[in-house]
Amino acid sequence: MKVEKPTIEERLGDEVMGDVDQKVQMAQSALQATGVKINMIDNTADFEAAVAERKGPAGVEGVFLSDTGEILINKELLAKGIADGRVVWHEASHPVINIVRNTNSPLFDKVIAGMKEAAKTDKAVDAVLNWANDNYGVEGEGVVNDEAVVEM
Repeated sequence: MKVEKPTIEERLGDEVMGDVDQKVQMAQSALQATGVKINMIDNTADFEAAVAERKGPAGVEGVFLSDTGEILINKELLAKGIADGRVVWHEASHPVINIVRNTNSPLFDKVIAGMKEAAKTDKAVDAVLNWANDNYGVEGEGVVNDEAVVEM
């Protein structure tokens, strides 16, 4: 019999999962040494324009743009409940994963191999890998791996 594991929200509780502004402040503090800035954009039209201007991908709730060193978050989608605060942590994880991949590729490769091995027996990990492949597969295995890791 498989034991159900608690969700992230259940593990961390409301005090950590709190409001989005708190998450942005926490993520910005964690990223301070990297120089990456988080920009909350108030509405979808301005968000989409900012992403397009920077040649980022369309149809996203948030994006990390390594070329400009910024994370853009669509605050309107968060306010409407279409997206949630996890998008902040997802995007904030990209620069950290980039650092690991770019400075210690053997470690990064072990993380990817471990994730793929875990997917064989863990439905949640398998679902994340499938999500990453479905949404980013056309961009190549490297992008799929990055997205899967930061979505975990």
